[in-house]
Amino acid sequence: MRCEWPWLFAGNDRLRSKPHPATAHLACTDGPVLLSYAEIVTSEAMGPEGPIRVAGLSNVFTFPPYRHESLGSQIIRAANSVIDQLQPEMAILFCQHELAQFYSALGWTKAAPGTIASTSDAPLCMVRHASTSGPDLVAKLQRTPLTLRTAW
Repeated sequence: MRCEWPWLFAGNDRLRSKPHPATAHLACTDGPVLLSYAEIVTSEAMGPEGPIRVAGLSNVFTFPPYRHESLGSQIIRAANSVIDQLQPEMAILFCQHELAQFYSALGWTKAAPGTIASTSDAPLCMVRHASTSGPDLVAKLQRTPLTLRTAW
């Protein structure tokens, strides 16, 4: 994280060791060598009809020498399975616009503008409907946005 997102470790947060408490850590390794990584964070958000369970996909990273080997796709598929086991009402990730196609191919959809309010400064929010209430929840978000107290 310090290499890819150094601005997260500025000012008073310069020496922090854990940005968010993760529920699950996923790692793709070759022996002792870490190739790719992702975290899943669980949280509660305020939805249109009260609190909902949310799983956040976070800190997805493949080290540069191992990129373009499908490791990122493998780690996302594994994360999607873990998210399904957690059974949240919605899964959310924050990313850059240029990653939308990558995540879309792996079951994630761009959230409609204004449907998810958070402290994230990422330009794009994507969602995955992790439960049967997911599609109905997305329709409700068109009227009343989901509010996250934090971002990951």
